Amino acid sequence: MNRFGPVLAVVLALSLAGSIPWSLAQDSPPSPPAPPASGVEPPRAGTPASKRDKVRKYLEAIRWKERIFAEIEVDLVGQEERGRVPAGYGRKFLELADFEALRSGVEEACDSLFDEPTLDAVLTFLATDAGAKFANAQVRLSAAVKDRVADWSAETAKRATLALLEGKGRVAEERPAEAETDRAEAPEVAARMAANEARALVALESLWSGQRALQVSGRIDSDRDGDGEYGTILELTGVVGVRADYRPGDRGKRLWPSTDFSSQGAPLQPPILDPGIWEVDEGGISRRDGYCFRIYLPEASTPSGFLHESGTKSSMSLAGGGTGRISVDLSEVIFCAYAWPEKRGVTGNRAFFVYQSGDLMQSSNERAAWEGEKAPAGNSAYRGVGITSRIAVGTRGNDGDVWRIVP
Repeated sequence: MNRFGPVLAVVLALSLAGSIPWSLAQDSPPSPPAPPASGVEPPRAGTPASKRDKVRKYLEAIRWKERIFAEIEVDLVGQEERGRVPAGYGRKFLELADFEALRSGVEEACDSLFDEPTLDAVLTFLATDAGAKFANAQVRLSAAVKDRVADWSAETAKRATLALLEGKGRVAEERPAEAETDRAEAPEVAARMAANEARALVALESLWSGQRALQVSGRIDSDRDGDGEYGTILELTGVVGVRADYRPGDRGKRLWPSTDFSSQGAPLQPPILDPGIWEVDEGGISRRDGYCFRIYLPEASTPSGFLHESGTKSSMSLAGGGTGRISVDLSEVIFCAYAWPEKRGVTGNRAFFVYQSGDLMQSSNERAAWEGEKAPAGNSAYRGVGITSRIAVGTRGNDGDVWRIVP
């Protein structure tokens, strides 16, 4: 199923409305005049130049273009990787796309939805400190909402699972001699694992959203080419300074084809992910709700290997082998993250995976049996040596388990 159309529609809607305080929006858009019987719409009244300028200023303030283009690119790349469209389709689409027509259409939509006093009020608000904070918060709002939804969904999943397994629990009470076996299969354990797995999926989606926000914003741009890079959890949470900060003496030169944390800039403020939720240990693992999480970035050798963060706030480093440095160009387009249970069979069973396209994937985790410190390698869900190879969609990955897209 091609999901490009729905994704673009949603992104357009969010990009246009996501940064407008509800109190400043009109209660409802004006109804368009009824077309004549012939079906030909009457000519549109001329729009004052001042209002159209305000529309453009508003769209620039909420950075709608960057957000839409990023989503388009990610979706096209994902479709191509999954074989849903021919090879080279994404490049050809972007080559032929009339983005000027899109811009004009978006401006026209805003022009029809907002009157001039509303635009004045919105622009005045966005120009204030509070408005700037509000706009920045939009980047993190999606992840924050997902966390709340995850808690609600997990609790509901637990109740539903308990209800379905209630009869199985009664059988256990009637066979006390088999208590140990039944305890391992108790409805409460199954419900807890189902809830943890549901939360893990939402958390991985939040990681992906945070990575996309970071990359699109260009807040890490080691080679100063205008293309942002994906980051580590400690960078996303603003706990450490971003890697490869340039100094005044660099004079704008592209000095590093690869980076590490030997030179750092200021931490992200505001952070994209909540540092209170995404705490990271010295092995680069973040733990929450019975699951472990780790991000991998492409290493600088050829073919590219993979690295993950390690160490502490005061001694940040990278682990995983190879050159020990992240490829700048590859980290502009590639990253992946895994989630696996802290204790398999107790806190959860399945392993989960997400990469730059945004597809969430799962494995039964039966062969690899990842748990706790026994973490997936960066290429576990791939078919080749590194994380630039093909994803193991519907087939066995390097860890021996079959990886499938989460329905």
